[in-house]
Amino acid sequence: MPWQQAGITRHHLEQAMECCDRLGLDAFRRSCHPGFKAAKGRRVTYQGRGPYEPRPLMAAAYSLCHPQAPALGPKAFSGDAARQALLRDYGFALEETSPPPAPPVSEGTPEGQTLSAQARTWRDGLRSAEARIEHLEQRLAMARTARAVYLRALLDALPAPAGAPSHREKESSDA
Repeated sequence: MPWQQAGITRHHLEQAMECCDRLGLDAFRRSCHPGFKAAKGRRVTYQGRGPYEPRPLMAAAYSLCHPQAPALGPKAFSGDAARQALLRDYGFALEETSPPPAPPVSEGTPEGQTLSAQARTWRDGLRSAEARIEHLEQRLAMARTARAVYLRALLDALPAPAGAPSHREKESSDA
């Protein structure tokens, strides 16, 4: 059964994250499968936790979901599918490449004061929403590009009305 249809839940992922937090990234990666190498792409975060490498995290969650099944190794994953599933289906965010901006300091708050639990929740929710928006904007750009390609192919495939230049002839005369 492919990992995408394995019924992995957020609970399984949270258990896998706890294991990774306890062991550290390198030890966690090795414990999932000796074939996993350090991730080359951006890692993911979840509600201020992480960063996590998508493939080992999914492999560990799969093992928790299906303890009798053989462990998943790197060959069980293709391309960026694990990262995209975490971003799309489970609310993970891409790891930030630069440190996040400092929260605004209100007049009556000393600068060194830490954020309350509620403020951290709001901050994490904001980061998650921003990552989701970025992801959706990327998908929208890809869909618009695909639409333009399909439109061009359709116009090229349509016959020109009698007596009118074809779409390609019109373009070459415009140039």
